[in-house]
Amino acid sequence: FNGILWTVNIGGQYGPNTNVKTNGAGTISITSDMADVPANPTPNDSRNPWAVVIPGTIETENGNLLMVGKSTIARTNARGFALSGSFQSVSGTITIEDQTLNTNNVNYTGPFINGVKIGKGTLPASSSNVIFKADKFAFANNSAVETSGAVTLEPLEDDFASAFYFTIADLSLDGAISGLTIGKSATSADGTNDANVTIAGATTIAGPINIYGGDIAINGTLTATSDDIHLHSTGAVTQSAALTANGLSLNGTGTFTLTNTSNNIVTIAGGNEV
Repeated sequence: FNGILWTVNIGGQYGPNTNVKTNGAGTISITSDMADVPANPTPNDSRNPWAVVIPGTIETENGNLLMVGKSTIARTNARGFALSGSFQSVSGTITIEDQTLNTNNVNYTGPFINGVKIGKGTLPASSSNVIFKADKFAFANNSAVETSGAVTLEPLEDDFASAFYFTIADLSLDGAISGLTIGKSATSADGTNDANVTIAGATTIAGPINIYGGDIAINGTLTATSDDIHLHSTGAVTQSAALTANGLSLNGTGTFTLTNTSNNIVTIAGGNEV
């Protein structure tokens, strides 16, 4: 199979035994826009205002997996995604993109990613890059990304709608991941509506780490194994936990107070050259 699996404008909801798999370069694309459901159906809970609900397994071999959800229903708990299954690929890029914005739905609470396995899942291994795009995020119950590819968490538009709080209790990242980016390089630390970022859980990445935000708080140990950490800030950068990396680059107009006695950095520089 190679192409669009599901495209609807009334929400796509799949059962717990959903299992979709492609071989070779076959891709899977799931797109849903929850726009046509009544704002107050009778009974009110007869249909969730979620565009894509998948508790099953979606798998590609080498092809990409793209899931796009959007909910513009004016009801509480509106979101583009409610995921609780396994989304896996040997090497294809996995993208989860919630196109719901606060500007088109004030009830938006972020995609609900609950106990999800992304990347390897039930496969022996994965080298997939994983991209999360959303105005907000709602990870829960130790969702996990297991891959040797890079992971990106970025806003759909210029900046996250609220502070970004990263904790491994909600989303754990495999130590083999080859790169981590939080925020957008062009806009998330440009001085306009930059969201604050907090690293609240111990995180180890086998590659470079880039964080873009207003205030940045390192409250969980952050390690770039044999690589560099790049902090881009327009606010205050503080820490209560240690940084470990070959190099540390301090970028932007922010103030950097990084005095943890357990820091283990070979080279510190202003700018990207470390």
